Amino acid sequence: MTQSILDGLTVLEFGAGSTPAALAGVILADSGARVIKVEPPEGDRMRTAAPSGHLFYNRGKESLVADLRTAEGQEQARALTAAADVVISGFAPGTAERFGIGYDELRQLNPLLVHCAINGFGSEGPYAKIKAYEQVVQAKAGIFTLGYGGFYGYRPGPIYCNSSFASNGAGHLAASGILAALLVREQTGHGQSLEVPLYNGISPSDYYGTMTWLWDNGKVTLPSTPRADGDEPTRSAPSVVASRFSYMPCTKDGRFVYFTAMLPHQTRAVCRALGIEKILDEERFAKAPLFGSAEDAEAYEDAIWQVFRTKTYAEWDELLRNELDVAYELTRTSEEGLDHPQVRHNREVLTLQDPTVGPVEQVGPIAHFDVTPVAVTRSAPALGEHNGPLNGPSPVTPSGGSPEYPLAGFTVVEFGYFFAMPFATQTLAALGARVIKIEDQRGDPMRSAFGAPETGAARVMEGKESISVNLRTPEGRKVIHDLVSRADAFVNGFRSGIAERNGLDYDTLSALNPELVYLHATGYGVDGPSSTRPVFAQCAMSVAGAINRQAGFWMDPELTTGMSVNEAQVVIMPRLRAMVDGDSNAALACLSALTLALYHKRRTGKGQYLTTSMLGSNLWAYADDAIRYEGKPPLPAADPGLNGIQASYRLYQAAGGGWVFLAAPRQSEWERFAAAAGRPDLVTDDRFATPESRAANDEALVAELETLFAGRKAAEWEAAMVEQGVACVECFPETMSEFTATDPVLKETGLVTEVDHPLFGRILRHGLPVRFSETPGRLAAGCLCGEQTRSIMTELGYPASTIEDLASKEAVFTR
Repeated sequence: MTQSILDGLTVLEFGAGSTPAALAGVILADSGARVIKVEPPEGDRMRTAAPSGHLFYNRGKESLVADLRTAEGQEQARALTAAADVVISGFAPGTAERFGIGYDELRQLNPLLVHCAINGFGSEGPYAKIKAYEQVVQAKAGIFTLGYGGFYGYRPGPIYCNSSFASNGAGHLAASGILAALLVREQTGHGQSLEVPLYNGISPSDYYGTMTWLWDNGKVTLPSTPRADGDEPTRSAPSVVASRFSYMPCTKDGRFVYFTAMLPHQTRAVCRALGIEKILDEERFAKAPLFGSAEDAEAYEDAIWQVFRTKTYAEWDELLRNELDVAYELTRTSEEGLDHPQVRHNREVLTLQDPTVGPVEQVGPIAHFDVTPVAVTRSAPALGEHNGPLNGPSPVTPSGGSPEYPLAGFTVVEFGYFFAMPFATQTLAALGARVIKIEDQRGDPMRSAFGAPETGAARVMEGKESISVNLRTPEGRKVIHDLVSRADAFVNGFRSGIAERNGLDYDTLSALNPELVYLHATGYGVDGPSSTRPVFAQCAMSVAGAINRQAGFWMDPELTTGMSVNEAQVVIMPRLRAMVDGDSNAALACLSALTLALYHKRRTGKGQYLTTSMLGSNLWAYADDAIRYEGKPPLPAADPGLNGIQASYRLYQAAGGGWVFLAAPRQSEWERFAAAAGRPDLVTDDRFATPESRAANDEALVAELETLFAGRKAAEWEAAMVEQGVACVECFPETMSEFTATDPVLKETGLVTEVDHPLFGRILRHGLPVRFSETPGRLAAGCLCGEQTRSIMTELGYPASTIEDLASKEAVFTR
């Protein structure tokens, strides 16, 4: 019988309905850990508040009942932790300590314990009291700022975001941090505490925004020689050009289709499929997807819309399939995403038999591992269903002193572009791994695709080294073979065939290094009906249901019946805008898969081949709805105005034009809010007294709260409510990138920090993704293309004369 990666590991999960804690737990459970969910007598809140999420996030786990509100339950929990390897805590800062299960107390009982706390903005500073509700963190961080000032043209004010990417990000970061801490434990013989704020879970979606904001606001600049008159050097041209990399036109039958065309040949392929290739002969469209003005870009998109509205999706699908360079996908529901032909081909769907609801189709494993395949066999447990006493922690024989960083000693070689895979390796670098990026002479297109040179790539290059070679030459290829022969992992982010043409396929590299971990992080899959097609973030998230989840009301095909192109663009399209998380979701799944494989390699000495896909990774991010069973209840949907999902979980405008977001869905929270607001009648009024009555009178309650919140400024509401334990925050009126770059609390608490960039000098960047008490991660800036070619080749044993010779032949490129 094949042994799972985490066989013998015992994990306790405390969370009171915490999605990120449950996600971290299911990643570990899928890979063989024994994960026990500790629940109150009435059961974890997810069982009733999110039953579909409960079925996915708790599959393969066990359930133990311990009432932490009682001394007996607290003693029971402490006894459990004495026999565990890992504790995942989804409580607010201070709650676990009040229950007697904080890390300081537990490590006295179990020095081997790895303890991971997940919260909103960390356990220190003014934001520590902000509750870790998904949308509360989003609102505070600027994620809702799609609509401020009428940005999308249909109303001013922030726009509610119905996705859970903060929880998804924090769950993956927690799982990877736990694995890294367990590897440290193998060396030191003792555990440590970890902390993962939900704010860090959002940050992967800030692809290049913070650096662009710094550039656009003059906070960073390219180096230049000062003028003789002493004035500041003139800055370069504006960082953002008019472009149409993505668009989502509507078909004749009212279906929206997401296109992404990052490169000129992809743009031409779209136009060819639509029968309008001749427009590219016009001077104003000749450089598409880049344009000389916003008017030209808009005219180009209008031309696509006009022709696309003339055929049904089925008709267009047949034509588009014939153009292999077109990246497009129909916007689906998450459940429909399970039926995508490529998802089925990839075996990214499995069915578990649940004793209550019957067969449950759901998202499959996070990755496919050839040596340690994932075998999920059990649905979520019934309350109190477990397999007897705990038998941990696993014995540990220390092998040495504490490493400088959690993943110190691992070397990862990266072969891929843009963000979906490279951000995973960037996070490995932040955890202490050495990451070496392979580039050609031009470098990763991310370096020039978004704004001023290098600003778009600054985030994804953090902590890496770059070696620039010409893989078309045997000499350049040999340099990379020499490098990989000494590495622990090789990560391939290109479509099938590219690595093979460059001699970097698994068979070739594993022959050079039999212990190599080789991840092929694909778009669609290694083979199958769509495997040779390009896929980008917007397409992958469309398959997973991201657009539908955000604005399902507006995706009803009947709404566009009889609408002109202009009407559909003005009325429907602005409401379909969703946070682009397709790349970050894929990167996070790659991160979890890689840390699992590296954990296995360090413990066993064995490498293996593993694969992920952007489709499967994005379905993981929407797994609480990418699930199918008899009687499945619908997820709570945003109202048509995109303000929230109910009166007690919603946006409200405050005095002075600011906005707040209120999250008080539970009865105890509602009562606390009413008291703090000086409105006890909101509890005594029969219309609003209970969750059921509030649901029945939602419109009336919205009207009451709109009047209430209009009486004070947003900052005043936050100051009063957060102090009383109520989740009500002021919505940041600008983007998350500006919040990251300007908020002083983030810098004070280490959620944002500064590093020295080789080109821009001192710059701001997001802080460490996971906080470790004993072995902090590594903060570093990015690398320039080929910046380390010389030093890496020297390390590999190449004499300086050989390096110069290969550079002169353009087999390698040095900076």
